[in-house]
Order: sequence, then C-alpha cells, then structure tokens
Amino acid sequence: QLWHHKNHINLLKATHAASKTNNDIALVMTGAKGSSYDEVMNFIEENNLKNRVHYLGKVPFADIVALYHACYALITASLHESNCLPVFEAIAAGKPVLASDIPPNKELLQYFQLNLFNAEHENDISEQINNLWGNTDVVAQQTRYNKLSIQKFSW
Repeated sequence: QLWHHKNHINLLKATHAASKTNNDIALVMTGAKGSSYDEVMNFIEENNLKNRVHYLGKVPFADIVALYHACYALITASLHESNCLPVFEAIAAGKPVLASDIPPNKELLQYFQLNLFNAEHENDISEQINNLWGNTDVVAQQTRYNKLSIQKFSW
C-alpha cells in the first residue's frame, strides 16, 4: 500500500542515489493507492524516475510470487509495522532482504541474515542498496542461510 508510514519517498530518494553508482537499479512497487499515492507519483515525475520506478498497483497473488522470483532483492523501508510478511515471502522465494531497522525486523535477525538500515536516512538506505547490489557472494550466502532458517516456520 502507498501509505506514508511505508516511507516510499525516502526509498525513492535512496534508490535514485544508488542508481548513480549502479545504473541498472530499478524499483518495482505494488499495492493499492493509499494516502501517499499523489506524493509518490509527483516525486517520480519531478525527479524523472519513470524509467527506473514501476508502480504496478494492486496485483494478484500469483503475480506477487512471480515478482519475488524475478527480483534481485526485497526492499522495505517502513517506519513501523507489527511484522513484515513480505520479508518472509522474499526469503521463501530465495531473495535477500533490505529492511528498515524497526523492532520487528531486528527481532528477525535471530533467524535470518538481513540487511538493515535506518529508514529515516536515505543515505543509509542507499548505502545498503549499493553494498548488496552485484555482491553475488553475500547474496548467495544470505539466501542459503535464510532458505534453511525459513523451514523453521509454518505458514
């Protein structure tokens, strides 16, 4: 959902900054139009990001699964959540996770290897993106570890 607490603007700023180092970075966003939809779309337009940012809206679950399998990594920059189901979904799909360092994500560090960042600082998000992007050794190590750990959970 495009809600303010999902922190899409800082994520867009960070992705834009990271793409200056890694120019093949693109961002795909899904979810219904929420309270920050206009702000997010205006930011994309004003910063000429239409070629890098793809908002698909609300998509069927089968498409979500396909998107997980096709992506490089999941990035979630939420400022607060009770838990983050997409983290589990991405791990089950064998993808690394970049996530905000909010308490529920920090708790997951006891089970998974995650790349956490301070979501209030776009530079921290950008740095984590650049650290993971193209780092095949880290991605492979994290996904192997997480694929074993996710088996401890029951859907």
